[in-house]
Amino acid sequence: MWQPPTDLEQQLHAAKSRGDLASYQRIVGLGEVYLKVPKSDGDALVDGTGEAYSLPLRKELGRQFLDVCTIGELDELDDDWVMFCAQWENLASNDSHRARWFVVNRGTPIEAAFSHDMIQDWLSEPGRPPGRFVHDKLITTGRGPTRGPLAHGLACGAHLAVSNGVVWNSTINTYCGDYTADMQRLRDDWGIESADAWSQQLGYLFEADNSDPAIQVLLSMRRHLGGPAAASLPVKVWRNEFLTWARGKEIPQDALEETIDLMGMILEYEAAFRDAEMMTGDEVVDTVAGYDYGRAVNVIRWGLAARYCDRAAAERLITQAGELSQATYGSWHEYSLGYALGRVLRFDEGAFGSCYRDTR
Repeated sequence: MWQPPTDLEQQLHAAKSRGDLASYQRIVGLGEVYLKVPKSDGDALVDGTGEAYSLPLRKELGRQFLDVCTIGELDELDDDWVMFCAQWENLASNDSHRARWFVVNRGTPIEAAFSHDMIQDWLSEPGRPPGRFVHDKLITTGRGPTRGPLAHGLACGAHLAVSNGVVWNSTINTYCGDYTADMQRLRDDWGIESADAWSQQLGYLFEADNSDPAIQVLLSMRRHLGGPAAASLPVKVWRNEFLTWARGKEIPQDALEETIDLMGMILEYEAAFRDAEMMTGDEVVDTVAGYDYGRAVNVIRWGLAARYCDRAAAERLITQAGELSQATYGSWHEYSLGYALGRVLRFDEGAFGSCYRDTR
């Protein structure tokens, strides 16, 4: 029996059940919709040899129909097909769609059809906010795991899933619902353009080798020196211990200075976390390995979307990331602090800008 997979479909179901088409239009019009398109077109767009997807139109009773779905109705695809994410504004502005009807979530109890003119009418309503990608929202699907080892691994990737506005507990072979965006993210952000490169990068993440190794040196040293009272360890003691350790390592002077600066940033971010009530006064972060493990879960999911592995292999790898996290952290609170510190040290660099605000 069909059940609304996410809160969005629940809202659409409620609107349709009471015959409130206006509310249905408002709800579905605020987000994006997804189209099933040929993978060969997606690959051509990624490598620059193509310009657009060919749309899988259906003809019935002399009309053309284009099927679209909402985020919760994204599903596993055959290898020849991928998903494309579209905003209603773009669909409505395309003159080639003027004679077409758009069918939302075909074959489900929340199916609804809209003509091109109907879409333009609701998009032009006064006060309507522009369609945009939804970020920083926890989206859970009732069709994915919420308990057990696989769910634990997926939850390790939830910080980034929330930031990207995607379902956190899904292992279907699409990530954000847009194949070209997934492939471009792998290529541009990770330098990954093949299954071998993907596997190599996962190896680094599983070993927690993707972050600056100096971070872990400093954090481990502080815990060793201060023990349970590491939060009150004098900075001078920590600094002198590091300099003594580094003296025998032939570390260049500029690297020494950068690491001392890093020590200061760690303390500043931890102080900010305490001010934001993210951690208590006697807590410190002992490892940022969670930042690598959490990103690994998302890299696995992008690799699945790229067809670098099958679903079973992806689920095994995600479960492995969860096991590594469990072995490293004693609680979700500790894990989240490690993830947060790893992220701001990598991207915010002491600026306390948008990266820090988003992380907090």
